[in-house]
Order: sequence, then C-alpha cells, then structure tokens
Amino acid sequence: MSSLHFCRVGTRAVFLDIRANRYFALPEKLNTSFVSAIGDCVMGTVSPDELAALKTGMSDLSGFKGTVSVQEFQAFATATSDHAPDSNSVPIPALLLMQVAIACFSAKLLVRLCPLHWLLARIGQNHPHKPKPPSTQIQDHLAGAFRRVQLLMGKDGNCLPHTLAFVWLSRRLGYTPRLVIGVRINPFGAHCWCQDGPVVLNDHFENVRTYQPILIL
Repeated sequence: MSSLHFCRVGTRAVFLDIRANRYFALPEKLNTSFVSAIGDCVMGTVSPDELAALKTGMSDLSGFKGTVSVQEFQAFATATSDHAPDSNSVPIPALLLMQVAIACFSAKLLVRLCPLHWLLARIGQNHPHKPKPPSTQIQDHLAGAFRRVQLLMGKDGNCLPHTLAFVWLSRRLGYTPRLVIGVRINPFGAHCWCQDGPVVLNDHFENVRTYQPILIL
C-alpha cells in the first residue's frame, strides 16, 4: 500500500500520509502545479520522492504526469443512500450484539495503540477467499447491532474504530464492504465509513455526502 494518498477537493489537493498519520495541503503555487500535473485525476497515490521533486521546483511537469500512480476510483460508486433500518424494529441476535461490542472496543483499543498504516494494511489483506453478496438480513442485523452499540459508545471520534470493526466482522462473514476515508475543506474535516456500492452501511448518507474519498480499501 502506498503511504501517500491524495484527492482533489475543488481546486485544492489534500494529502493523507498514512505512515505519519497526518493530513496536509501544499502551498498555493505548488498546489496549482500539482493539480495541473494530475489532470482529471480525482484521487490517487504519489510517492514521497515524486512529491519532493515537485517541491524542489521540477520544471518539466510532463514527466511528473507519467509517474503519478492513480487508484481505481471510477469503478467505485459515489455514495447515494444509506442502509438504515430502524434498529429498534430489527431483532438482533444476542451473539451478534456481543461480537459487535467486542469488535468495537477492540478496534478502539487498537486505534490507540497501533499505527494507522498497520491497521489499514490488515484491512487490505483481510479479504474473503470466496466473497458473496450480502443478504438483506445480514445487512439489517449488522447495521442494527452497530447502531445499538454506538448508542453506548457514542459516535463522536469513533468513526475509524467503528468502521474497522464493521469491516472486520463483515469479512469474517464472507462479505466485502469497502472502508472509505474522506476529507472536506473550509473547514477541514475527515471522516471514515463503510460502503457497499453506492450504499453507506454504518452511517447516514447525509453525514458523508460532503466528504471527498481520499482512500478506499
């Protein structure tokens, strides 16, 4: 996995340095050069050496254009809705509730103790050998269980551990939803959620629609 991801939000490029666990933007002049170099690319990766070359005043941007490693973004659907059953009306198996609670608490502890790149690498490697489409019942159960656990743990500041837990449990069941990290500017903000096609699974669409994806696993 590349350590340096970027996305374009309007005319600004925003970067996520996974190993340093930080977001940053370029000064205006460098930002203009970078946006010009990536053309129509909305999201991708770039090596630290490539970015350093731009910062040191690379005059020939044509060479830079050919070296930017672009992630497959067009194949990933833009979020348009959410899977939000009424958690009070969905009967949740007690065992699943326990699994979700343990997964959320474990993920919260791991986020505090482990570097971001390690956590995301585990997500990238943990794909079912034979993925299968999720059933509506499984989606209802998972969504309902997570909403009930979130009432106890709270949502603020927990989007990353809750999404990690959602993806881990889903993939243990043989399903492959995607973990999405998105950013916005003016004011700056970052958010994390789980998505299957255009459907947001562990959050409301209204909460994620203002964020531009910068990393998808």
